[in-house]
Amino acid sequence: MPTTHRHNPQAAPRGAKALTGREGGDPRPARLELLYEIGKKLTRARRPEELIPEVLSVATTALSLRSAVLALRVDGQTRLIAWPTNGRDVGVASDHALATFAYLLQEPDLASRGVEVVRGAISVGEDARRPGGDDTNLFVALPLAVAHRPMFGALQLECSAPLGDEELRFVDAIVTELAAALDRHLTVERRTAEIAGARDPAGAPIA
Repeated sequence: MPTTHRHNPQAAPRGAKALTGREGGDPRPARLELLYEIGKKLTRARRPEELIPEVLSVATTALSLRSAVLALRVDGQTRLIAWPTNGRDVGVASDHALATFAYLLQEPDLASRGVEVVRGAISVGEDARRPGGDDTNLFVALPLAVAHRPMFGALQLECSAPLGDEELRFVDAIVTELAAALDRHLTVERRTAEIAGARDPAGAPIA
């Protein structure tokens, strides 16, 4: 299940906390239909920088997002890719994502090892304060893993409103599909690198 956090800019990230649901009807598209659309976008293995924005473009029709941060562990190296709302600084979201990923990996010194942080090419969501002037950061973080293999990443979403149980299940379903698609992409990259490493500089196979 998703790991959720409320973050006060004046304090360190706190532990997991359940989110309350929304009241009233939801006029947005049925989540099953949205999952079908997301599934179609995930059928081809592509780079995360291309894949995540397409997924978010569908997810934001059902979720009010302020930012998204993808953390990936590839060949022992950690990389963060952040997609902010228009004009919003992603520093707090990136710091929180790194702290959460370090917690999930049980590697408290992760930040000291050198982490590449990349800002996504597009923005998602709307930078709007929540009702009542409450502008604390509300995050939900989900690990990326396939089958029984180790976790290789995490996706953090910063929401502009609390998520109910149905929304949390929707996010969990998105991440399950996303993990499989990213795993396919990383597998293709590794195999391509292995093939390239088995050839000499001229491109001929090494005997």
